[in-house]
Order: sequence, then C-alpha cells, then structure tokens
Amino acid sequence: MGLHEAAHSALHADDADGEYVRHRGIKETEAESVAYVSAGLLGLDTSTYSIGYIAGWSDCDPQVIKDTASRVLRCAHTFVEALTEPPVVEPVEATPRIDPADLDPSNLNPPRVGMDAAGALSL
Repeated sequence: MGLHEAAHSALHADDADGEYVRHRGIKETEAESVAYVSAGLLGLDTSTYSIGYIAGWSDCDPQVIKDTASRVLRCAHTFVEALTEPPVVEPVEATPRIDPADLDPSNLNPPRVGMDAAGALSL
C-alpha cells in the first residue's frame, strides 16, 4: 500500500484538478503497477493482490498496460534505487586518545556540593 500511494504522489501530484477523476483507471493502473514492479524488484511477491487490482482498473486492456509501461518502469526503478542505495556516511574525525599520564590527579575528583543552613548550594 505504501508503494502504491507513493506512486500516486510521484506520478500524479502535478495533475490538473479533475484529472484523477477523469482518468482514474489509468491512474490506479499506474500506481499499482509501480507497487507491483517495485515490490518484485525488492524480492516481494504481491501478485495475489496486484494482478487483480491492475486487471480491474485497466479493464483487462493490454493497451493500457503498454501505454503506461514506460512511466511505471521509470518510477519503479527510481523507488528501488532510493530504497536500496547505501546511505551516505560522513567521515567522522577520530577522538584523540588521552594519555592517563597527562591527567592532573587533582582534576579527577569533582568538587563536593552541599547545602548550607539556608538551603543554598555550596561547594
């Protein structure tokens, strides 16, 4: 479902008002086809649901599938590349090692904090 809705967003977000209603069969065919192809490329089988959904919205017209194929494949590959692309990892500067011999022992013990008779903090 997430891939289907993402496909609507990627393919149809810039459509004119009313475009979805006038061409709902094509829009639904495209969105579910993107979900089906993307899922397949990611190793997931959604055919049990997707094939019937696509057949229904395309009126089982192979020409609808053919006419939408290039947009579907382009979008599906874009999604899969985005989902499988290794994350960019910024190099992290190593933290310098501290030699314990360089530490001043008087700084190793934090000061004691207490309260005076009036309830104020005192060192």
